[in-house]
Amino acid sequence: MTYLSGYEEINQIVTLASFGATWAVLAVGHNLADHVLGQTDHQADGKAAPLKEEVDKGVSARRGWGPCLRHVA
Repeated sequence: MTYLSGYEEINQIVTLASFGATWAVLAVGHNLADHVLGQTDHQADGKAAPLKEEVDKGVSARRGWGPCLRHVA
């Protein structure tokens, strides 16, 4: 069994804490931008994938891709 030195152990803890904090901040920012501040209902509706019935009627299965790409660009 390999034991870590005190410095290596602290370094791993700091790395994990930094990752967790960064993930939390990005998740909150994404949710605020999507649901509260930045995205309209029209934009959100445009990103939706078509229903199976719509595809059967000839609507492209990729219908929402353009709005999704504009959203992340």
